[in-house]
Amino acid sequence: MVSSSGDESVGGVWFWVDAEREQAFLYNITVFPQYRRSGFATEALALVEQLARAAGCGTLGLNVFSANEGAIALYRTLGFSAVSSFPNKTSTAPSIRVAPQPDER
Repeated sequence: MVSSSGDESVGGVWFWVDAEREQAFLYNITVFPQYRRSGFATEALALVEQLARAAGCGTLGLNVFSANEGAIALYRTLGFSAVSSFPNKTSTAPSIRVAPQPDER
């Protein structure tokens, strides 16, 4: 991910698009601490969603740990909602799978 105001790296995004199945999945989004709360994650997610839609995908899924309240708030602001929750052996915090609400996306 590169800042829109220059060539400085502010983080990274890793996602997958399966046009044949019409679905995409966001594996990871990272914004370096000094750039957080500056809108970069929102812009990156909008770009990922745009690329997924351009590929014919009707679903964009992701996982988030329930303890990551900042990310959950961001995803909900962008129209995502929890579709499942499951315990995770490597952490005491369960994970939540979220996807855009059909009537909003």
